[in-house]
Amino acid sequence: MGKSTALILLIKELLDKVDNQRAIFYFSCDKLVDYKELDDILSAYLRLKEREKIRTSYILLDEVTFPKEWYRAIKLRIDRGDFKNDVLILTSSLSMKAKVEIEKFPGRRGKGKILVMYPLPFSEYVKLFGVHIPQGDLDFAIK
Repeated sequence: MGKSTALILLIKELLDKVDNQRAIFYFSCDKLVDYKELDDILSAYLRLKEREKIRTSYILLDEVTFPKEWYRAIKLRIDRGDFKNDVLILTSSLSMKAKVEIEKFPGRRGKGKILVMYPLPFSEYVKLFGVHIPQGDLDFAIK
């Protein structure tokens, strides 16, 4: 429970705040093969953004670490200034350390932050909605 749902809730909030709904771009990258495909997706959105005269956009890339060498597409565009007025939100289920792709974009984040969102156990998730689940060991569960 968590990350993708949080993105959807964020998008819902943003839709009420932006003038042009196309200023919000969400894309799940889990079916992309490599950074070239990711770059093609970003190019298409940036063309739409220019056509619509959108100054600031919210670009949400879910599961961005799935495409091989994903960081190449992002770094290139940051260096070119393509996102200078935008908010980028990049998420991953896989640890970047585990994928040996540690790229934190030093000096390229502007006012950005890295936030780590750990998995939320179901028992903690339901507490957010005021539901209390009794807990115990295996004997407790069987009884």
